Amino acid sequence: MKLLRALLVLLAALVLQVGVSRLWPECHRFVNLLVVPVVWYGSAGSQRAAMLVGCLAGLLHDSWFEFPIGVYGFKWALIGWGLGVVALRLDLNHQAGLFIAGVLAWLADSLLDPGLRRLVDLEPLVRSPQDIVIHAIVTGLLAALAGSIVRRMGDRDSPRRFA
Repeated sequence: MKLLRALLVLLAALVLQVGVSRLWPECHRFVNLLVVPVVWYGSAGSQRAAMLVGCLAGLLHDSWFEFPIGVYGFKWALIGWGLGVVALRLDLNHQAGLFIAGVLAWLADSLLDPGLRRLVDLEPLVRSPQDIVIHAIVTGLLAALAGSIVRRMGDRDSPRRFA
């Protein structure tokens, strides 16, 4: 059941990313909705779940937006695992924690990208520092927003207790 939920979340993020890309062709410079589930699972779930979601999200991203397949899958699996390790020691499952996790996840993505691209004989993407910072802040805001939406939906599903 949890795997099905993760797949549905990833497919919803993919559909939203494709829709935003159709409306705003330059959105890839500042918005990547497929990394948000990786941040959320890394902050709230286990390391294993975060790695799996990161790998699946990255492979979806690679197969839809980028070629060759595997660079984003590997990066986001590492980022999910790293967030899972940090979440074992620090509570990241609140809005401020999710914001910080989102910012750090995108900064880690930007640091890992050139080395991994060179490993598979691709030219590294040239991103301006401004784009990286804006993208990191947007990712943090989207992760905090997604966390609050999920938390509110969870509160609605749980029975209210009366004292």
